[in-house]
Amino acid sequence: MIRQICPHCFASVEFADEAAGTTADCPVCRKAFPVPGRYAPSVAGDPAARPTPPPGLVAPTDAPRAPVAGPDATPDGPGRTLTLSPSKLGWLPVTCLTLVLVLSFFSWVGHYPGGYTAYSQSPWGALAGKFETNPFSDDVLHLEKPLNAAIGSNLLLLPYLLALLAAVALGWADRAVTAASVTGLPGPLAFLQGVWPYRAAVLAALAVGTLTLLALQVRVGFGLDTATRRVVAEHYAEALKAAETSAAEQKILVKQGMELGQYAVQTTWCLTLAVALHAVAAVAALLGLWLARRGTKPLPRVTVWS
Repeated sequence: MIRQICPHCFASVEFADEAAGTTADCPVCRKAFPVPGRYAPSVAGDPAARPTPPPGLVAPTDAPRAPVAGPDATPDGPGRTLTLSPSKLGWLPVTCLTLVLVLSFFSWVGHYPGGYTAYSQSPWGALAGKFETNPFSDDVLHLEKPLNAAIGSNLLLLPYLLALLAAVALGWADRAVTAASVTGLPGPLAFLQGVWPYRAAVLAALAVGTLTLLALQVRVGFGLDTATRRVVAEHYAEALKAAETSAAEQKILVKQGMELGQYAVQTTWCLTLAVALHAVAAVAALLGLWLARRGTKPLPRVTVWS
C-alpha cells in the first residue's frame, strides 16, 4: 500500500502497490497526479573498496584520543571555571554575618577632631542611647553633657540586631545540623522538622532584611551624629529667629556649619566593612536559595578571565 499526499487538496490518500510510477486520480478531489515509483537502493562499485583520501588527510589510528574539553573540564587559557557549589557557597552568608556581629561591638560613628577619638558609638550603644567619651578630648570640646541631654535611642537598630543574631544562629545551624538530625525531635522542637526545608529562604530573607535595615539607619543617622547636629543647631536657634534678611540667615548657617565641622563627625571603617559584608551575605544567600530551588539540575559554572 502506497500512502501519498494529494498536491491539489492535500488529503492523505492510499493506492495499491501496482500504481507506483503511474498517474492516478485522487479519490477525494478527483484530480490526477503522478504516484512516485518504487525505490530500490543499491551500492555502486565494490562495497569493500575505499575512496581515495584527499591530499593532506591524516588517517585515524587506534591510539587513544586525547580528552576533549567538555562541561566537566576547564579549557586551556587564562580563564578559570568556577562551579557554584551549594556546600561551598553556604559558608559565605554565615561567615560574613558573623563578622558583622563581631564588628557591631566596635564604633560605627564618632567625633574625630585632629584625628583623635573624642566620642564614639557602637550599634549596641546607639540602641541604648549611650556613647563612649574620651575625657582628654572632652576637656577641650565640653560636649558630653549636652550630648547626653540630646541623644536618644535608635529603635531601628532593635529589629536589625535581632535579625542579625537570628541570621547568624540559623547560618551556623545550617552548617552544623543535617536534615536527619531534625527528625524525631521531642515536644517543643518537633516544629523544626516542618520548617527546616525552608531554611535557605529564611536565611535569604534575613540577609536582605538586615542589609535594608542597616541602609535605612545609615540614611537617617545614628544617635551620636544626630544629637551633635541638634546641639549645634540649638546654639544658633535664637540667632536664626532674629535674622531679618536672607543674607544674615546665610551667615549664621555658615557659622553653624563651621562649628559642626570642627567636631569631625564621621562614620568608621567598621561601618563601611559591615555594609560590604552585608551585601556579600545577601547576594550569597540569594544564590544559595536559587541553587536549592534548581533541584537536580547541573550546577551552574562561571568562567573568570584573568
